[in-house]
Amino acid sequence: MADNKTVAVIMAGGSGTRFWPLSQRNKPKQYLGLLGARTLIQQTADRIAAVAEPKNTFVVSTSSQRPFLDEQLPSLGGWMLEPAAKNTAPCLMLALADLLKRGYSPDTVMLVLPADHHIANTQAFAASLNLAIESAREEDALVTLGIKPDHAHTGYGYIEAGEETSSGVHKVKKFVEKPTFDKAAQYLRAGNYYWNGGIFVWTLASLKAAFEAFCPDSWKKISTSPESALPSVYESLKSEPIDIAVMEKAEKVRVVPAEMGWSDIGSWDALYRLLPKDSQQNAQLAGESLFVQTQGCMTSMPAGKKVSVIGAKNLVIVDTGDALLIVDRGQDQLVREAAKYFDK
Repeated sequence: MADNKTVAVIMAGGSGTRFWPLSQRNKPKQYLGLLGARTLIQQTADRIAAVAEPKNTFVVSTSSQRPFLDEQLPSLGGWMLEPAAKNTAPCLMLALADLLKRGYSPDTVMLVLPADHHIANTQAFAASLNLAIESAREEDALVTLGIKPDHAHTGYGYIEAGEETSSGVHKVKKFVEKPTFDKAAQYLRAGNYYWNGGIFVWTLASLKAAFEAFCPDSWKKISTSPESALPSVYESLKSEPIDIAVMEKAEKVRVVPAEMGWSDIGSWDALYRLLPKDSQQNAQLAGESLFVQTQGCMTSMPAGKKVSVIGAKNLVIVDTGDALLIVDRGQDQLVREAAKYFDK
């Protein structure tokens, strides 16, 4: 149940370049309805409402995304706008300093979630979060959710879980960078390695102590600078993920293994895997498509436009009216090159 001693911070600064041309600089993927009428960021806010009240839920983003936030999430607590894109450690320093200035007490639990992930089992998600909240409060720990892997994935970092400290909560033995396929297969067989999904839980006091210990100069700049100086101060900060800046260095770090139908929807192929398919494993995101002797393809067309895909395999075809993408699903990580070229 949501309470006033829990706040949520949704990180929404990403540009979604791997979803070009549907996601472009002027409308990143978290503001798109890729899996239903509600956009990804709206779905994130919806599922966190069982744990943190909307008035205690905040979004960290950039000023260019302010219009989408005002339109899509008008009932939340507010926005924390980054002066520049600086990765998750500076982002969370900004959020922490803001929450303390708003008067939240040091023992308030802070939940951190990416804006653009998909979680199919919201009940399992809430149960895992509640275990993490309990550990953050009782153990004074920095807690992360570990996603139980179902295949050897080389695109995620991994977390090795150690001994159980309480029911469903484990010590973290180590964080592992993105592995080779052989290593990922080894982790899958071991059974105590989990994907790092970027979902964190801690008290404001615990995170503040971690920043003071591991990022003292940056934290001092963020927490003491007047608002007028924040843009130049923020630009001077080291761009670093919270995993490297804090989690890999801290001692009291915990992981809650979670099975909740999670996907980071990090590519067109990842989205394809979540969509309903016909007997030949073809999927339609939007528009009207005819598949003839075609297997494993996905299409997205503007309203009123028809497409026929004939004799093809494993293609993603996305037409937005002003841009067209045709890519092999196995090469979809290269889509960001198109975004870089056209979104100048």
